[in-house]
Amino acid sequence: TNIFNEIGAKSAFHKVIEKKIGNHKVAILGLVNPDFYLGIKGIDIKEPFKIAQKQVEKLKGKKDLIVVVSHLGFDNDLKLAKQVKGIDIIFTSHEGRYFYQPRIVGNTMVVGAGSLGKYMAVLDLRLKKKGESFLNYYSSRKYREALARHTLEYKRLMSQPKNRSEYSNQAAALKSKIRSIQREVDRYDNNNCFRFDFVQLGGELKDDPTVKTWVQKAKATMSDNSVKCDL
Repeated sequence: TNIFNEIGAKSAFHKVIEKKIGNHKVAILGLVNPDFYLGIKGIDIKEPFKIAQKQVEKLKGKKDLIVVVSHLGFDNDLKLAKQVKGIDIIFTSHEGRYFYQPRIVGNTMVVGAGSLGKYMAVLDLRLKKKGESFLNYYSSRKYREALARHTLEYKRLMSQPKNRSEYSNQAAALKSKIRSIQREVDRYDNNNCFRFDFVQLGGELKDDPTVKTWVQKAKATMSDNSVKCDL
């Protein structure tokens, strides 16, 4: 998004990739840190924060989800999340950091998946309210488990003889607790939620044919003096 041709100041790549996933409209931006690409001829890498702000302002209200694939570095991605309001997800890279759960900055999730292709981050989303923060689905499990446990106990108490006041008092207190827990469960059910997992990659996974073709073509264009890596 922030890489331009030096001549004509035209964007060298897509400014924004727009996709429809299910019934949701998703916009994807790509940002790189100018400091990481000094000395490359023929391109002009613009200040990423200003470019991001400009694009997000254009996309707000038109897209259900705004995603940034970033090579700014983790600290800069945290700043981006704070300064540019409206970004829902930032996939961070450069340092190769990974997190067992996304970092939440305001309404923005910052996600890292390690380095060297060791892991794949899987982020499942349930989008109900555009532009609002996401709750961690796994955090709702403790409320669901408590709700099932207390509901079962409440039914047991209600089956006791009605003239036993001790059972009635316990049942009343338990019913109040069930209502409180149900409110928490409803909060998760009625709002945006995410579920985040890591998948460890290994030799048992088959190569993606499209990506494999890209790699083969790239290797074929390399000269003996090119810097190569084992892809």
